[in-house]
Order: sequence, then structure tokens, then C-alpha cells
Amino acid sequence: MEQLKRKEIKESEIVCNYIDTETGEVQYTLREGDSIRVDTREQKEYRANHKYIKKNNSFVKVYKDTIGILAKEDLTKSEFKIILTALAYLDKTSGILTEDGVNIGKQRFMELVDISHNTFAEGVNHLIDLNIMARTKSGKNSVYLMNPFIFMNGTYINATLYRIFKKSKWNTQND
Repeated sequence: MEQLKRKEIKESEIVCNYIDTETGEVQYTLREGDSIRVDTREQKEYRANHKYIKKNNSFVKVYKDTIGILAKEDLTKSEFKIILTALAYLDKTSGILTEDGVNIGKQRFMELVDISHNTFAEGVNHLIDLNIMARTKSGKNSVYLMNPFIFMNGTYINATLYRIFKKSKWNTQND
């Protein structure tokens, strides 16, 4: 195992030494703030028998407890198309639909979904009525948000997104 070059460590900085039990030699020294990762044999075996796919791709979560509820909503094909398109542009933490860091407005969203204006408007309004998504204004432009209790990109959401959707039926754990 290749060791990294480190600046000289003063004796007073050492909080832990890792010693080879056979030779008694110090293999590695840790200072306060350092960390080390230990892989157990079971972890190594698990990784050897499981594959990590699409390493350079991102993903969104769909919560299992809401999938059944969503399936019962009797959504149209166009509404599912709106949802799936939106998920490809779901920003982390904010829940806002963005493209290259810019909020996606109504016209661009409609282009991405590739359906007629009337079908798009009806579908989005129905999804908003169901609290699957929300629409708000940023200046003169509409901004679209997805309900993080159904779909999420990342681990955390901001407090505003939480407040918008916390009382929806999709918050099945009443977080």
C-alpha cells in the first residue's frame, strides 16, 4: 500500500499509532482531525460480489411508501411524461427544476416535455392540485418544484421546500 508523504509530525500532535503486531513497528501515525477507513473482510467480499453502476451519473430517489399512492392517482400519460421530464432536471436541496444552474421556466419546461400547451397546462395544474409539484414565481417567470416527500435529488432539502410540501398527503411519516 502506497503511503502519502506527510510533513513531519511532532510527538505532541500524535493521538494514535498503528503498530504492526508482528514487527512492533509503527505503521502509521494519526493526529487530531485525521481519520482512517477500515475495510472489514466482509465489506471487501461484498464489494467483490456487487457492482457499482453508472459511477459518473446522478440519480433521483422515489420513495417506496409513495409509489403505491402515486400509482392510484390515475395520472395520464402526459402527466407521467411531465413528472419523468421534471425528474431529469431536479435540483439538489431546492427541489426546483434547473438546467445548467438556471431555473426552468414554463416555455422551456413545455419544450422539454414536448406536448401541446393545453395538455401541458392541464397536466401541470393537475399535478399541482395533487401536491406532486408546485409552481411559484421568480420575478416574472414561473418556477417549478417537485415534492421531496415523493422524489428527491440528494439527501437534504432546504427549509422553504419543506414548508411548501410538509402538510401534503405525501408526507406519510409526518416529518
